[in-house]
Amino acid sequence: MASFVSTSSSEIILHVYTLSPPPPTPSSSLFDKFGSFFHSKIMTPTGYGTYHTSIDVNGFNYTFAAAASIIKTKATDPTSPSSISSCPDGCTFTTSIILGPSPSASTVQNILQNLLKTFTPTSYHLLNRNCNHFTETFSTSLIPSSTFPLPSYPRYINRAAKTATIFINHGDVCDIEVEGYNAAGRERLSKEEKVKKGKKKELTEEQKEALAKLKK
Repeated sequence: MASFVSTSSSEIILHVYTLSPPPPTPSSSLFDKFGSFFHSKIMTPTGYGTYHTSIDVNGFNYTFAAAASIIKTKATDPTSPSSISSCPDGCTFTTSIILGPSPSASTVQNILQNLLKTFTPTSYHLLNRNCNHFTETFSTSLIPSSTFPLPSYPRYINRAAKTATIFINHGDVCDIEVEGYNAAGRERLSKEEKVKKGKKKELTEEQKEALAKLKK
């Protein structure tokens, strides 16, 4: 049964909407009929459903969309027609999940300014950087945690996209851990940066000669 948390709550609230293809009609093509069957009977039951998400923080709702970057609106009942109409086509409200306590307004603003550097109007990608990448990155930056991934953010929400990038990768895949921690000012290096930082700098010939003289 779908349930939601009051928008007056002082908690960070994740709203989850299920995305479904339109039901087939007698005039639907064979491809559309197969797509609907595959999504509802195979993908969703095996944990690879498709979802849209947004986050409420301090009375405002945030999401990420193509050609629009990060969208901020007044938080409302997520089951209302106005909320659902602002979601992608085929959305059905599923549930609301409390992720943790809300930080101060100034903290939220600072984090958003940092996230705007990577969640730009042109960076949206269905597999690499979608609305679910944003809400998980945003919540990771909002909630101080010594572990990643954030325990309160459900793994199933973006499993389909994350799995697909293993096989289809067009670059600029959102690194949730790195981008979330860095947006909050808690440095977390990518694998490439860790390797680069861990390498010892090669000494020049002059430095080697100077070091040899010191050892005499």
